[in-house]
Amino acid sequence: MVMVNVDVETSRKVLMVMTNLDVEVSREALVVMVNVDVETSRESSTVMVNLDVEVSREASMVMVNVDMEISREALMMMVNLVGEISRETLIVMVNVDVEISREVSMAMKVLETLMVMVNVDVEISREVSIVMVNLD
Repeated sequence: MVMVNVDVETSRKVLMVMTNLDVEVSREALVVMVNVDVETSRESSTVMVNLDVEVSREASMVMVNVDMEISREALMMMVNLVGEISRETLIVMVNVDVEISREVSMAMKVLETLMVMVNVDVEISREVSIVMVNLD
């Protein structure tokens, strides 16, 4: 069973929202659930969400939770989650909660430009049964 749920809500002055879901499930993986919920506030220009989940046989459980809240005039934030789990690992939980307030700047060309890049790459070898990825 593979379930993919994408919920994208954008407000004014959002120029581009890109969501890329790449889910590959090999034999004997039981459940893969991918939930992407991206909400951007005003004056943001780019939101990129890339989920690449590869599950091989008989893995037990991997949960990745990314919670991002970005207010106005934040310029750039990058979150990179890479998890690799070897055999007979039961539970791996990764929780990233990032909140960026106003007037944050990282040498971008145009003021009031917001770019959020979230890259989640989870590779699980054998003995895995459930993979859950939640981006809110």
